[in-house]
Amino acid sequence: MSSKVTLTQDGGTAVLRVSSSSEELRIEPDRLADIVSILESWVEAEAVFEALSEETQEKRLRAYLAQDMRVQAALATLVKQSDLLREIVVGSANIGDFGFPEFQDE
Repeated sequence: MSSKVTLTQDGGTAVLRVSSSSEELRIEPDRLADIVSILESWVEAEAVFEALSEETQEKRLRAYLAQDMRVQAALATLVKQSDLLREIVVGSANIGDFGFPEFQDE
């Protein structure tokens, strides 16, 4: 399944629309800059690696795979933490249950 992603600006806020969803996401510029930076670095690293000679790829393969795995693990953690943030805001989770008992009553 493929989707078209459209990014526009509404005042100082970026608006992200995905064709497979009726929702639009409003993103603060600083957060968008961080997300774009991550995507640019990851995509560029993959493109540069693919463009390397076979000999150079062989020399860098283990390091590339190791760092790629670290990036994927960090991304998985970010997704989990973002989901938890949403659940806390919605009220279906309490941060007190995740290592912050001082916030249990909030």
